[in-house]
Amino acid sequence: MIKFNVEAQALHRALNLAGVVPPTSEDNKPAGYLFVVSGETCSIFSRDSKAKHEARTSFHISEAEGEGRFMLPSEAVSALKLIKEDQTIQFEASSEDDVFRIRYSFGSSGSSEKVSFDPRAFGSFEKDITKALEEPEKEFPVKALQIALGTTKTWLPKPTDKIEQPHLRTIKIFGQSDDPAVAKGDGFMFATNGQVACFYRCTAFLGKELLVPEQHLRLIESFLSRSEGRAVKIYSLPNKSYMVNESGDIVGWNTISADHKKFSYLSKNDEIVLMVTPKDIIDQLKFVKADMASDKFKVRMAYDPTKHSLQFSHVDGNLSGSSLPVSCELIKQTLETEEQILMSIHVDFMLKLFEGLKGNSVEFRVKIIPASSGYPRPRYLFRTIDQYSLTTEGQVVATIEGEETLTECQVTRLAPGID
Repeated sequence: MIKFNVEAQALHRALNLAGVVPPTSEDNKPAGYLFVVSGETCSIFSRDSKAKHEARTSFHISEAEGEGRFMLPSEAVSALKLIKEDQTIQFEASSEDDVFRIRYSFGSSGSSEKVSFDPRAFGSFEKDITKALEEPEKEFPVKALQIALGTTKTWLPKPTDKIEQPHLRTIKIFGQSDDPAVAKGDGFMFATNGQVACFYRCTAFLGKELLVPEQHLRLIESFLSRSEGRAVKIYSLPNKSYMVNESGDIVGWNTISADHKKFSYLSKNDEIVLMVTPKDIIDQLKFVKADMASDKFKVRMAYDPTKHSLQFSHVDGNLSGSSLPVSCELIKQTLETEEQILMSIHVDFMLKLFEGLKGNSVEFRVKIIPASSGYPRPRYLFRTIDQYSLTTEGQVVATIEGEETLTECQVTRLAPGID
């Protein structure tokens, strides 16, 4: 027999954290959360057998009698979460002749009794956690990691895309390395679908390598959003990684072998560098996209080297349309012509360069690759560079030199032109 009291608010928080890994049945066994009572602490363990995700959290208990383990069936959680947070819940867990029961009561007469199941069928994975916590740690600010993952994940391939290179379905933070193929990536979070790419450089990521497989993104983002405190620490074993927040809550996921073997960032020797207002570009691109046939994506972008303006248009049979010109501030121009430069772009790629930017104005860069024997026409590479700083609370502020409490970020979004 195990008995204890717990404040509903504390139990709700713990179930919310453990719920980032919804328990799944394994070998036709029922699904549930493992409760482990020791002294004045109760820990909750959850495991997703299919994706191999794990979670552990703990809460304080009082008037405890007995120690041990019991299972809370998954279907019991929804009712427990409806108990008012100012209530105290009295738990009892018992077993007799391999029949396991849970009873809890609250308030003047609220109660519930349910049949549970054998906790011995559920491994607590506590040994793996203990072993992982002995490994070197990597600390990341919660908000900076949240924002970076939210920015870069949209540059991964779509689930329906056929991808032959598994590493493209991962987000990579490059750390310190003796390998010259990746050494220049230190501090960059990187994601690409093989056509467009996002480089998220953050001072808080320097020296901290991390690989985030796409199948674990939901888990990691859910855990970060429910974590209190300013930082999380990550510990890695050969086949498992664990993330720990400042409250001691933990999630774990299986590691994979796919990885990015090299890092390359385009040098800043672009022929055209402009400062633009993202909203102005987005408005005109959206007009042209709405004016086109829904199955078309090719748009012509005209740059006027005398007026330093951009204009978008499309032509498809009897259909045609043109946006208003967008005035830009010239930063650099190495062109020796006053004639318009006409470039073909993918309208969705170009929108990705400008949507979701933090700054009111950003750099827009155009790299011109001259025609050659293999390419009879010039080719173009486009990128935006968005620079800002983050407070520990995740607020975007202007970069202030020498302000040590701010995390400096530079986000480069890269897309090629099309033929």
